[in-house]
Amino acid sequence: MMLSAIGDTGYAYSAAYGPDSVQRDVWIWDIIYNVDHLCLAAALIGYKLFFSFSKIDI
Repeated sequence: MMLSAIGDTGYAYSAAYGPDSVQRDVWIWDIIYNVDHLCLAAALIGYKLFFSFSKIDI
């Protein structure tokens, strides 16, 4: 959630300075969004794996 908030704030900050700033700085915010989504996917996979091992087989 923090990375998403940083990316949103960065886009808003760049947009406030005009379209030239957005086109110049968009790659930075895209990287932050991609890392955010990769962390979310890793957390969901880890959550699934962690709780699948704790089940008791009958």
